[in-house]
Amino acid sequence: MNQNNTEQRIQKNSFEVSVLYVANDNSISLSVKTFLQKKINHLYIAENGREGLDLFFEHKPDIIITGLEMPVMGGLEMIEKIDKKNGSKVYITGDHFNRQNLLDAIDIGIDGFFVTPIDFRKLQFVIEKVFEEKNLGKNLQKKEAIVKKSEKNYHELFENSLVGIYRTSATGEILSANPALYKMLGYSSLKELSNSIQAVDLYVDKATRERYISNLDRDGYVKGLEGKWFTKNKRQIFIRESAKKSVNENMDVVFEGTVENITHQKKAELKLLHIAMELRNLIDTVNVPVIGIDKSGKINEWNMASDELFLYTKREVIGKNFIELLIPEKYKDEIGRAINDSFSGHCLTNYKCNLSNNKGEQLIMLISTTTRNNYYGNINGIVLVAQDVTRIERHKTILEKKVDDRTKELKKALEKEKELGILKSRFVAMASHEFRTPLTAISFAAGFLKKYNNKLSEEQKGQKLLKIEHQVKHMTRLLEEILHVEKIDTIKIKIKPRKLNFIDFIKPIIDDVCHFTDNTHTISVSSKQKNCEIFIDPDRGKNIFTNLLTNAIKFSPKAIQVNVVCQCTNGVTVVEIIDKGIGIKKNEITLIYDDFFRGENVETIQGTGLGLSIVKRNIKLHNGEILMETNLGKGTKFIVKLPLNNTRQ
Repeated sequence: MNQNNTEQRIQKNSFEVSVLYVANDNSISLSVKTFLQKKINHLYIAENGREGLDLFFEHKPDIIITGLEMPVMGGLEMIEKIDKKNGSKVYITGDHFNRQNLLDAIDIGIDGFFVTPIDFRKLQFVIEKVFEEKNLGKNLQKKEAIVKKSEKNYHELFENSLVGIYRTSATGEILSANPALYKMLGYSSLKELSNSIQAVDLYVDKATRERYISNLDRDGYVKGLEGKWFTKNKRQIFIRESAKKSVNENMDVVFEGTVENITHQKKAELKLLHIAMELRNLIDTVNVPVIGIDKSGKINEWNMASDELFLYTKREVIGKNFIELLIPEKYKDEIGRAINDSFSGHCLTNYKCNLSNNKGEQLIMLISTTTRNNYYGNINGIVLVAQDVTRIERHKTILEKKVDDRTKELKKALEKEKELGILKSRFVAMASHEFRTPLTAISFAAGFLKKYNNKLSEEQKGQKLLKIEHQVKHMTRLLEEILHVEKIDTIKIKIKPRKLNFIDFIKPIIDDVCHFTDNTHTISVSSKQKNCEIFIDPDRGKNIFTNLLTNAIKFSPKAIQVNVVCQCTNGVTVVEIIDKGIGIKKNEITLIYDDFFRGENVETIQGTGLGLSIVKRNIKLHNGEILMETNLGKGTKFIVKLPLNNTRQ
């Protein structure tokens, strides 16, 4: 016998059960050996039947597990030589059994089989069963000793116990029952109980009685068997029963046991079960997704709302990893950490995140989590409740855009209002300056005529009246410019352009400008083509070039000539108005087309600040453009470009 045949001592928490494990050296399972070392307190190992038989007689183990084919002595031969009165439970093991081996084993009286590899759950059950039998036997022995020692104490215990205690014959005759039992069943005394019914008739379900007898015959005891009994008035109660099979002093088989009335407990269990079913129905029918996730991250709960939102059936998702299935790739790390933190008790409340459905569409969700705990209070999963806020978030985005657009509109309106304020200030300044001078001149001339009318010659009177007329025309022109701007801005002006010979078109305008400016400057006209044409509305065109020529003269006080050059190229008429005047400052170049704008260097020169604004508006009506080149102190060139084939109305 080698060192493996020695007794293996096990740690304190193992069952007080001894096992003899017999197998040849090649088939001794290390995993079985390791399992047994953890579960029991005495393990004996033999490599053949002869060694096993020696260990049996030496230690009388509670359980024998043996293979069949071994050197020296086989398993069946060893079992035949074992004294079964010892009470050892015998199991044979192997990877297969032929029919003859099975029949021989049954004839010998083995207690069961283990097919290799051994099912550790079954082995655990056998160990626990033997342990319970030993304990039950010990407990019964102790009780018998107590009864023998003090019959009085036993009787008091029997009579005053809150648990029903009974003794019956093997056929079901009630031999004894304590008050707790017969009162539990609605009887007034043992005599009434025993005369009214036999034990077999107490059972509502006869199968429960059959299981009771079967367990007693097989194991010698029954532990925690639950069933239903009839009371005296045929009311049904739930009971939990434990009993043992024994022999009385007359060598008759009797059943001794205890009975607990667990009706209230069962009703509470049924109530809890009903509540659980209602909760299950509530979870299944609630209109928000409810998802259960175990500690490994796999989905174990999935309600109908989850079906509808994520487009997966319950069958498709159970057992799948929540993070891999429902979280978009770019959010897996962030959302995955938040979900996993819930398993540490850091639950989420209205956590906004993106999840995806079976179509790959991303949904914006608010999720909350709560932990699920096992019987011992340990976290074994979480429940996730989700709310789809995709539409709300999209609507929010739309509203935010509307608010942003409205804010921009208001900002533009405020800027426009500010601009109007500036224009108003400019207009007031312009009007007070431009109208005061002619009005003063008119007033002075009229006063002079009134005072010296009789002393003036007709020629002198005519000169004064001509001066008044000139100032009135000047004021009229100022008013027309202001009204023209308003007309262009508020009314869609329809122009009537036509093709004209440029020289024929511009000469009358030049004559009027020279006359109006008292012929202070000479205006020369040249054309690079013999018959240069322009496509223009005559009235709008007169306004354009009158303003440009008048400005060229006004802002060239020290010059005596303005040049006009025309050419037609690539279907466009290009007209240049060139002066040798004061020029325009760089910081004012972008402002010259604004209403009422006047440069800092023209304060002493009359004007409304509307001329170029009107010019640009009229050119735009012709689908043309105006450009400007300037050199401060040396002069300015305005370039008007008008298409010859313009069809815009």
